[in-house]
Amino acid sequence: MKNYNTHTASGAAEDVIRGLMHLVALEMHLKTDIEKLTSELELEDFDCLSEHLKKITQSRENSYQIARMRRSDMLRLYEMFDSKGDKSAWCNVKHMLNVAIVKFEVWQATGSNDDYDAFIDFNQLLNAEMARFIGVEITDCASCFSDMLKAEEVKRNEQC
Repeated sequence: MKNYNTHTASGAAEDVIRGLMHLVALEMHLKTDIEKLTSELELEDFDCLSEHLKKITQSRENSYQIARMRRSDMLRLYEMFDSKGDKSAWCNVKHMLNVAIVKFEVWQATGSNDDYDAFIDFNQLLNAEMARFIGVEITDCASCFSDMLKAEEVKRNEQC
């Protein structure tokens, strides 16, 4: 596979991982929206119930579409590394991506050094589990992990 964006700072694998993190976060936001909209059905008297039900239906459809995209990208990432990783880590990675984005958002909201440290500490766990999932050397160092991903891509591009 030829790498067309040779000037990328992170490489395609890291970009896919970042995209996965945001897809997982979007899935959770949509789930929260569905829960909120459904709860409102019980709490409020609606003048236009059909419009509210349309919002719930649309959020559910969006949620299904985002989940399909996330599954496809997770499989693509796994296959980018010749399917040599531990596919049983799939679910852990999905949930850990969500926790990482939430910890990041908490730190952004508070600006607390403790929340920043919690985000960084958890990110180390995520890096190690991601490495196990895709089958590269397990490391909790974010910079090392990024460098390993880029090195794997270069090696694959040279083989093509």
